[in-house]
Amino acid sequence: MTLPGSTTASRSALEAAGHDQEASDYPPSPPCPPCLDETHRPDGHWRVAEQAALERLLAIEQRAYPWPWSLGNFQDSLRAGYHMPVLLQGSAQPEGFAASGCTVLGYAVAMLGVQEVHLLNITVDPDHQGRGWGRLIMARLVQWSLAQGAEQLWLEVRHSNTRAQALYQRLGFEAVGLRRRYYPAARSQREDAVVMRLWLAPSDGRGDECQAVVAQHAAHRKEHGHGLG
Repeated sequence: MTLPGSTTASRSALEAAGHDQEASDYPPSPPCPPCLDETHRPDGHWRVAEQAALERLLAIEQRAYPWPWSLGNFQDSLRAGYHMPVLLQGSAQPEGFAASGCTVLGYAVAMLGVQEVHLLNITVDPDHQGRGWGRLIMARLVQWSLAQGAEQLWLEVRHSNTRAQALYQRLGFEAVGLRRRYYPAARSQREDAVVMRLWLAPSDGRGDECQAVVAQHAAHRKEHGHGLG
């Protein structure tokens, strides 16, 4: 079944990696507007992925998933100009975070389409899971999507990953269909993907949980007097 908002041809190289949420030269994606810094947490700050730091993302990816993205998947995403925010902890040097003393907490890869965004990858380092970082990354992505004029945010998740599905539902996503045999699985099998969608129209009430995360961390930042990361 072909689903609204699908971008199969553009994503075919990345889908081969079998990632949950889961080129030629394109102009880079627009930078994060200032409003996105409202998703700052005093102990976390943001950078945009860079070529020299992809090995650090790859190391996290390989520890997080049995079928991780390859280095080539990350490089193709960077060349294609996909939005690739990285959440850091610690001190990142102005010239970049590839070799700095900061810790990479998590990252996302998202593709901007016509009035929609497709989330291709969202990952939190296994050593830092269960602390709300995933919700924070998603909240930032929602705000970035709204700033780009998107009306819908799409993602896929493994049918067996009920924990992630429950999280996305709490954030306002709804399941709208299946992609049969979408992900690689054990013993050379394939697993279906649940396709989920979040309407981004501010007036429809969905996505309020993401906005609550934004407000919570903005208040925390103000209370503790932290600058923007």
